[in-house]
Amino acid sequence: MVIMTLSSYPTEVTQQVRERNIALPELPGYMKRQGPYNYFSGVDGARSVSVYEFDESKMAEAALLIGVRMSTFNDIPGFKVDLRICGTPQDAERIAQLRESL
Repeated sequence: MVIMTLSSYPTEVTQQVRERNIALPELPGYMKRQGPYNYFSGVDGARSVSVYEFDESKMAEAALLIGVRMSTFNDIPGFKVDLRICGTPQDAERIAQLRESL
């Protein structure tokens, strides 16, 4: 499974965002990150996308960890983030089966 983080912020706070990213602790061994991939939008300023991969058995732990990591940026003016939990069709099928068994 993966969690994507989609963030945006004004270009004038780019240095603050960069410094916070560098200061983040290492990820646990069960999780890998791709990104951040950054780009600029004339309307919204800077945007960033990261993809965190992990085994579905760690979903709750991973979601909490990523949420805490992203809260590090909450006091940066104009910083916004959206977390999206994504999976394969097979992941969705397993989740549906679990839901039916409840």
